[in-house]
Amino acid sequence: MNKILLHTCCAPCLHVSMKLLGKEDIVPYFYNPNIHPLLEFRKRLKAFLVYCDRMKLDQLEFDDEYGIYVFLENIPYKGGVERCGACYRLRAEQTVRVALEKGIRRISSTIFSSPTQNVELARCIFEELARGAGLELVYFDGRAYYKQGMNEVSRMSIYRQPYCGCIFSEYERFKHTTKELWKGAK
Repeated sequence: MNKILLHTCCAPCLHVSMKLLGKEDIVPYFYNPNIHPLLEFRKRLKAFLVYCDRMKLDQLEFDDEYGIYVFLENIPYKGGVERCGACYRLRAEQTVRVALEKGIRRISSTIFSSPTQNVELARCIFEELARGAGLELVYFDGRAYYKQGMNEVSRMSIYRQPYCGCIFSEYERFKHTTKELWKGAK
């Protein structure tokens, strides 16, 4: 079997990845204990499942457990690169485990499609763990196709999230919006 277990962070990045890797070659795998809050996690999982159904994917894997405790136990709350690296590692380790369980010899990640992610750091971590398990990492750089892919997913009426997913990125994305709430209030 020449399939790729593709760690999938969200439906929009899956769309970009599928265009580059080929629909027939991938088994999308949704595993994201980092996504917060619970309702956001559910929206993204539902969008993943709806997208896979619309694309008529015959194989997919997903973890529907809201993993906030796993995330918080494994991720340092301070520091951007260290925190993101720990999050990539958490998701890469689980992707390797599932690939080995399913007998899939190649892995990749939709993280490589996102211009908001530290793609080189994610690549290094996924590559290290794949090599350590005797698996092959299939790397691709999908960032140049990101905007086009997002527009296509929007036309499909698939949910597009407004931030990376974790509690820290949610804060960074929205922290300045509350200042408008207090303007003129006394």
